[in-house]
Amino acid sequence: MHIYRKVGCETWEQYCAEYLRAPHSAFDELIEGVRILKGRKHIGPISATQAQEASRAERAQRLAADEKVEAMPAHGEIGRGRDADRGANGTSKGSNQAALVRRIKRDRPDLAERLARGEFTSVRAAAREAGLVREPSPLAMARKLWIRMSDEERSAFLIEIGVTLSPPSQISETSVDVG
Repeated sequence: MHIYRKVGCETWEQYCAEYLRAPHSAFDELIEGVRILKGRKHIGPISATQAQEASRAERAQRLAADEKVEAMPAHGEIGRGRDADRGANGTSKGSNQAALVRRIKRDRPDLAERLARGEFTSVRAAAREAGLVREPSPLAMARKLWIRMSDEERSAFLIEIGVTLSPPSQISETSVDVG
């Protein structure tokens, strides 16, 4: 009997949602990663990060090797009345794995071959090397986080990095005095 039935759930999805408070796909990815690593005779404990990386790398390799995942049409092949039925292999710039694999196959077939051989840890890593995706700079990430911080968090952060402050009640995005 499955564990989720023992607690009164009808499905794995219901169990994950009600008891684990996360989508089942996150746990499916971890379980698959553990299976992959055990199949490779991994020694020692397996962390969630290791399991995720193994699962994502395996999926990337399968997508790149799958002949059904065609290269995205070349720029200009679709649109303005040409082949309006884009289907699953259209030119959408989506960031999901299959779309990235199609773009890599179109723009960098050499990297698609390397991805299929398992030389990249993920589709995103291959897409980064192909120049198709960029990671935000640390400064861009800090700016985004700063906006989300409360006044107390901003004060604590600035004190931690050694910046002098205006009185705490006056902390804003412009009241920081870098000493």
